[in-house]
Amino acid sequence: MTPTPKTGCRPMDEIRTNGAFNSLGNIRCPPEKVIEERHGNNFIKVLIYEHNGGFLYGYQIKIAGMIRQKAANVNDRIRGSSEAAFTDACKEIQNLCMAKRSVREIFIDFDKIMCYNQLELFTEDIYEQ
Repeated sequence: MTPTPKTGCRPMDEIRTNGAFNSLGNIRCPPEKVIEERHGNNFIKVLIYEHNGGFLYGYQIKIAGMIRQKAANVNDRIRGSSEAAFTDACKEIQNLCMAKRSVREIFIDFDKIMCYNQLELFTEDIYEQ
């Protein structure tokens, strides 16, 4: 079988033989959507993947001395939409970043993650007028 045109991922019967997942079950396909925000050397990147008609998320964080990464895994709970996956990723990232004072002071400047429940803020390009 060939990859699906939208995601590049193969159907489940080919996954184990053709390697859409690594040996730990982490997705190896390119993400459907990437939401990234940088402030100097600090960054947060949320990766949204489409899988089996639903969506999974992964993320990469580097703020102050904290470095965290979560890969989207085939055993994770599948969300119904990319917005739901993004919302769950933001909640998890907020919990991680708000736990350390040194990280929290920098984290509050990350608008896309802090205001995840106000998606309409990010639908228009603020530079277009």
